Amino acid sequence: MRCVNTVSGYVWTVAIPTRRLAGGRPATLIPARLGWRDAADGSLYDLDRVSGTFTVTRGSSTGGYVSTYRCRA
Repeated sequence: MRCVNTVSGYVWTVAIPTRRLAGGRPATLIPARLGWRDAADGSLYDLDRVSGTFTVTRGSSTGGYVSTYRCRA
């Protein structure tokens, strides 16, 4: 999927090679959503498969941040 950051315009390609992996990480699938966690840094990734909204949540010592992308196949 090609995802574009709604603020910066940064393009990120998210590969979903199997039903149990997303971005190379183990993923949880429900009919309308795909989610996974990066164990290395604790980031959370959530893809709304209906709207194409992809949200990345990253924590940090200053509170972290959330990035929102629009995705299409």
